[in-house]
Amino acid sequence: MTRNELIRSIRRVKLRLTNGGAGGRLLVPFVEVCEFSLSHGFKEVIVRSRMRLGRGVPAPQPITYDAAPREVGEPMAALTIPPPDDRLATSIVIPVLDNAALTHRCLESIIKETGGGTYEVIVVDNGSGEHTRQMLAGVTGLRLIRNETNEGFVGACNQGAAAAKGEFVVFLNNDTIVLAHWLDALVRTFERDARIGAVGARLVYPTERLQEAGGIIWNDGHGWNYGRNEDPNAPAFGYVREVDYCSGACLAVRRSLFESLGGFDTRYSPAYYEDVDLAFRLREAGYRVLYQPASIVVHFEGATAGTDTGSGLKAYQVVNHQKFIERHAGALAGQYPHDPDLLIWARDRRRGKRVLVIDHMVPHHDQDAGSVRMYALLRIMVDLGYRVTFLPDNLAGLEPYTSELQQLGIEVLCGRMQELAFLEQHGSEFDVAVLCRAHFAAKYLPVLLECKRRPFIIFDTVDLHYLREQRQAALEDDAGLARAAERTREIEVGVMRASDMVWVTSTHEAELLRDDIGTKVEIVPMIHAVRRDVPPFAARRNILFIGSFRHPPNEDAVIYFVQEVLPLIRTRLPGVQFLVIGAHAPSSVLALASPDVIIRGYVPDPAPIFDACRLSVAPIRYGAGVKGKVTHSLAWGLPAVATPVAAEGTQMVDGLHLMTASDPASFARRVIEVYEDEALWTRLSHAGREQVEAYLGYEAIRASVGAMLERASSAGPRDSP
Repeated sequence: MTRNELIRSIRRVKLRLTNGGAGGRLLVPFVEVCEFSLSHGFKEVIVRSRMRLGRGVPAPQPITYDAAPREVGEPMAALTIPPPDDRLATSIVIPVLDNAALTHRCLESIIKETGGGTYEVIVVDNGSGEHTRQMLAGVTGLRLIRNETNEGFVGACNQGAAAAKGEFVVFLNNDTIVLAHWLDALVRTFERDARIGAVGARLVYPTERLQEAGGIIWNDGHGWNYGRNEDPNAPAFGYVREVDYCSGACLAVRRSLFESLGGFDTRYSPAYYEDVDLAFRLREAGYRVLYQPASIVVHFEGATAGTDTGSGLKAYQVVNHQKFIERHAGALAGQYPHDPDLLIWARDRRRGKRVLVIDHMVPHHDQDAGSVRMYALLRIMVDLGYRVTFLPDNLAGLEPYTSELQQLGIEVLCGRMQELAFLEQHGSEFDVAVLCRAHFAAKYLPVLLECKRRPFIIFDTVDLHYLREQRQAALEDDAGLARAAERTREIEVGVMRASDMVWVTSTHEAELLRDDIGTKVEIVPMIHAVRRDVPPFAARRNILFIGSFRHPPNEDAVIYFVQEVLPLIRTRLPGVQFLVIGAHAPSSVLALASPDVIIRGYVPDPAPIFDACRLSVAPIRYGAGVKGKVTHSLAWGLPAVATPVAAEGTQMVDGLHLMTASDPASFARRVIEVYEDEALWTRLSHAGREQVEAYLGYEAIRASVGAMLERASSAGPRDSP
C-alpha cells in the first residue's frame, strides 16, 4: 500500500469514528496524529500538538510593570512628556487625588508606551497633598489643572476635557498602567465608522486576571463586568464588540461629541454611573460604544476609591444607581433581565443571529484563493449584522490573521480547548453553522446534528474534491486514484445530504450536483474587489502565475507550462520571463528556476507584480471550483489565458473576458496573441473587470449571501430528530 493509499484509509477510519457516537469521537485525535504524521511528517505533528495545547499561538502581550509599592516620600525619577506637534490627536485626562506613587507610575507607563507628538496629558489635581503636588510639579510637559477642593471624578474629567486640544479625549484613572500600543488601538477604532462615539480598553488586574472586557447593564440598572476574574486571553474576550458601556477607568470619546452632550452628567457627581450614563446618552444620539481588546490597561481597582459601597466615595455607586434608573427607564426596558445565564447574549449589543463557521484554519487571505473567499465571506456576515464565531480545526491563533478577524468583530476559538466537547455544550446557541471542506465538515457534522436545538447547517464545499481527484486520475490514468476519488465522492455527497444547504463555487458544480442533491445547492463564488485604474499595456512586461502550492494542481500546472508551453512562447517572445508567486513551492517547482523562470515564492503584497506583468496564465489540467488565480487577475485588470478547466464555472466567455486553450500549441499561441496585441489586451482588461464586478464583486455576493443566510437563520435552530 502506498503512502497516499494509507492516508486515505486512515481518513476513512476517522470518518467512521466521527460518525460513531461520543465513544468513537474520543479516538479521533489519535487517528489524526497518524494522518498528520504520514501527510506532513513528524515535525508537523509536533507543531499541531503544540497548537492544541495552546502553545502554538503567539504569546499574549506580557503584563509587565513595576509592582513594588513605593513609600511616601520616596524619591521618584523625573519624567518628561514629549511635546505634542501637528500630529496631536488625543488628550489624555487623568483626575488625581493624592496617591503620588500610583500617579507617577501611570505617567511613566504613558511616556514609555505611547508615541510622542500625538498626545498631550492633562492632570486635574483635586486638592492633593504636598507630596503629590511636588511630584506633579516636577513632570516636564504636563498640562496641570489644580483645584483647591475635591471636585470629584465627574467634575475633574469635565474640567480636563474642556481644556483638551485633541480630536479625542481619553479618560484614564491614575491607578492604571498602560501597555504597548494601547492608545493607537483606541484611536484607530474610531476610523472605522463615524457613528462610533466611545471606545474602551481591556482592563486587567495586577494579578493578570481580567477585570472587564466591556460592561453589561441589566434591565434593573445593575452592571456586570464581563469576564471578571477570568483569563484575559480567552477567545471570548479577544474580539471587538459593541457593548452597553465601557469603564471610565480607560475610555476614549470624540471630544466634539462629548462637548455636544454636555460632558459627564453632573447629577452623578462626585462619581459612579457617569460612564454608563454617557454610553446610554451616546446611543440616544445614534452612536455606538465599542470594546477594543487590543488596548490593554492594568487597573489597580479600588486603589483610589476603595471597594466598600457602604461608606466613603464608593457609597455613591448605590445612590447613583437609582438616579440612572430614573433617567434611562425607557432604554432599560430593552435590556436583558439580570441573569448570568444570558451573558453569552448580553455581552454583545448586536442583535443579529449567531453564525458558527468552521474551516481547517484561519484564512491566510494573502496566500491562497480559498482564504481570500473565506475572509470576504466572514466580512460579509459581519456587515450583515450577524454575530460570527470562527473555529479553525487546527486551533491555531496564527497571526496576523487571527487578530484581523477579531478586529472585524469575530470571535475566534483557538488555543487550549476541546472543539467537539465545545460544540456538544454550545452548539445549540448558534442559529447557523457553516462547515467547510468535506473531511472537516464530516468531523463536526454529527455533533451538531445531535444538538437538542441544532443550527441550520450549511456545507461549503469550497470546491468539489472528488471532481478534482477524478480529473487527476483521468489525467494520470491511475485506477487507484479513481477509486480514491469515488470514496471522496461518497463522503462529500453524504455530508451534502445531511446538510440543510450546500454552497459550491461554480455554475458547473451546481449543475453536477442538482440531480443528486436537489434545490438546496447554491452558488457562492470567489469574491473580489475590482481595480478601477490599471497601468496600461505599454508599461508591462512578462507573464505571471499565482497560486499556493498546498493546492496540488498548481504544481502540475507550473511544471506543464515550463516544460511544454514556455519553449513554444520563447520562439516568438525571446527574453520574456515567467514569474511564479505562491507559498509552499515544492522542490519540483524550485528546480525549474532559470534566468527566464523566476520562482518568487510567497509575496506579501502581489499588487506591484500584478501591475508590472502583461498577462496571467492558468494552465490548470485538473481541479474543481472557480480558480481564484483567474478571477483575481481579471479583477486587477490583468488579462488571463487559461485552460477550460481553469475557466469553468466563472461565467467568463472565451475571447471576450479571457482566452482559453486546451493544448500546449494553442495555449502558447493565445499567450503570444494577447502579449503582442495592445487593442486585444485593453479590451480583455476592461471586459474582465466588468464581468467580475457584476458576478463576483463584493456587493453582488453580499446581496446573494445575505438572502441565503436570511433563509437559513429564519429556519434554525431546530429540534433534532
